Amino acid sequence: MIGRMKSLIKSIPLLLKKITFDNIIKFGLLLPVFIPLLEKLPTFFPYVAGKVFIFHIIVEVLDIICRINPVPLKYFKEAFSINKKRIFSLEKLIILFFTVLILSTLFSFDPHKSFWSNAERMTGLFFFLHVFAYYIMLRSFFNKNDFIRLFRVSVIVSFFMFIFTMLYYSEGSRLMSTFGNSGYLVIYLVFNVFFTLYLFIADSKLIWKIFYVLVLLSNIIMIYSADVRAGFVSISIGLLLAFILILKRNKNKIIPIVLIVVLLSACFIYVSRRNPGLLQIKSISDIKTIVFQKRPKAIMGRVHGLEIGWKAFKARPVLGWGLENYILAFPRFLAPGYPLKAWMDKPHNMPMEYLVCTGIFGLIAYLSIFFSAIAGAIKNKNPFLVSLIVSYFVFLLFWFDTSISIMFFFILLAFIQCENRKDEVEKKTDALPSKGIQFKLKAFFLIPVMIYSLYSYNFLPFKASYLVAAGRSIDALSYNTFINYEVRNYIAMEALKGDDKSYIVFAMTQMEKNIEEHPMDIKLYVLLSRIYYKLGNNEKAKNMIYRVAGLLGNTDKPEVLFKSLETLEISK
Repeated sequence: MIGRMKSLIKSIPLLLKKITFDNIIKFGLLLPVFIPLLEKLPTFFPYVAGKVFIFHIIVEVLDIICRINPVPLKYFKEAFSINKKRIFSLEKLIILFFTVLILSTLFSFDPHKSFWSNAERMTGLFFFLHVFAYYIMLRSFFNKNDFIRLFRVSVIVSFFMFIFTMLYYSEGSRLMSTFGNSGYLVIYLVFNVFFTLYLFIADSKLIWKIFYVLVLLSNIIMIYSADVRAGFVSISIGLLLAFILILKRNKNKIIPIVLIVVLLSACFIYVSRRNPGLLQIKSISDIKTIVFQKRPKAIMGRVHGLEIGWKAFKARPVLGWGLENYILAFPRFLAPGYPLKAWMDKPHNMPMEYLVCTGIFGLIAYLSIFFSAIAGAIKNKNPFLVSLIVSYFVFLLFWFDTSISIMFFFILLAFIQCENRKDEVEKKTDALPSKGIQFKLKAFFLIPVMIYSLYSYNFLPFKASYLVAAGRSIDALSYNTFINYEVRNYIAMEALKGDDKSYIVFAMTQMEKNIEEHPMDIKLYVLLSRIYYKLGNNEKAKNMIYRVAGLLGNTDKPEVLFKSLETLEISK
């Protein structure tokens, strides 16, 4: 026993030598991959906000560690010194994209909303800056083996997600898992399906291949159970493309052909299950009947969303309305009579969303990243990466990005860049950060900045969000965080449900503050008018009608216009 203790003590210095600066950063960069496992957190919008706050915290801590140490500056220069001669290299297009996001936010219709977003989405510029920092660290520290390790961890997490989901989240018509939304779950699984296929080819060990088959089956089962058409269509197109690319490269064509047959069979079963009428199709008119008569609300709602988006783009074509501001453009181009039941904050089409929110420059930068990424994946002769990018893009034609999908997309972009650096030399740091005067000065100035950011922009909003979830919405306002906008709206909707006059009056004052801070948000005027009517103040309620008409530039029939807005359901 004593001998074992002595050998253990002797091994401690050897273990400490392995704790290098690189290893600490690389371990930290793996942590965001575990975020999808987090269950419903006790926050306002529990499936989204908490996860993003945790991502922010991880990135901010890692970023400060990197800035304190002098080595990362050298890493950063190495990471972005590749392809200097290529004007349209992927990393330059990414920098261009983030530059447009910043400019669009500066000239936004509502800069506050563009920068912070809201607790339901959490995809404002503040989040994108964290994604950019995460991308830079991945580019600077990860080599190909590190990315393969990250992919492996991700598919393992997705397998545990399957087990967890089947045990606790299998009730209901649609599978949502820890994401709270079937679409959010599917877009996450799209990445992991192709990560799994990539690893199946990359790993030589039989035990891993068997495991990858199990993961692939579990992911497909979850996609099928989530019942999201965009997910099944995008996965089918991606897999079909992958098999075609493999078919061209490999002499053995039996396996790809079998897989194509299986895929098409699965597609036929899925589609026929959703629309049994497809089995009786005899003409094009039959297809139109099934698509537009059996799903008129869903189809036409998306069509109207695109129409509104196009009109909004033409109104502000250069840098758009600002990130997260589609909802501000929505009522301004909503024609009376549109069969929509709720306010739309997303057009369910990411190219259109970037066109509206960041203008033509944003859309060009966004699409250029996809084209450059596909070119890079083709250059690396990796059919699964090509197929993943195409599948992801197809999904975004019918849905919208989430914080998790954006994070994984930039992980993929960093990996493609790593793959293109064939002459990459493994970078190593033999020790922890130095303790010289430079280190101490950086630590003295930067650590307080990190603490302030963590406390003010993550802890306090998380605490306020927790109080709302705990039924203490009024207390949450005292923290004065960016979620106050939504908390006030929530208080107003709760007040409208009851008859407590003092609470209704409090909600009125809060909504008036919201309008002071966000004077261009039409939805706030509609909500405040309902509160005025509830209090019997019809004159002020009518005044809201004319203020909205003035903002929309429509003073001919303000009552008709306002009525069409008032019928829309307002969410939190």
